[in-house]
Amino acid sequence: MDGESTFLIAKRKKNNGYIYSSTFSISMIDEYPIKLIAEFFNLPYSVRINKLNKKQVYYLFVSSKKAEYIAETMVEFLRVKKAQAECLLEYRNLRKDKKKYLITKNYKVLHAKYGGDRMIPNKIPSSEYYELCEKIRQKCKLLKS
Repeated sequence: MDGESTFLIAKRKKNNGYIYSSTFSISMIDEYPIKLIAEFFNLPYSVRINKLNKKQVYYLFVSSKKAEYIAETMVEFLRVKKAQAECLLEYRNLRKDKKKYLITKNYKVLHAKYGGDRMIPNKIPSSEYYELCEKIRQKCKLLKS
């Protein structure tokens, strides 16, 4: 698992900004190790055909909390990917503290059937939060290469 897997922080464009997510993936031509990992973590895996050599490749991909769970469980046993797993856990800890980084952008009006209308704050993550996410993503990206 140490050589064929990767822990990373993905960055995707959404609306006017970006969203970050943690992912774990592993692929091999041998089904047994993938099946073992999938059964241990109670996860599904898939089979794809390699375009170059036409061989079957067994593939396991998870994101967010499942990737965090795999990283937490496996980090002490890893050698090569240990730093990547720790980087993913650092990002997940930042996500857990996300409420600290929320700022009020504007207010939405909530029309109540009974009683008066209420103003609900529309909170978004601050630029500091996105800077920290990007810093962790870049660190993880360097570890991958």
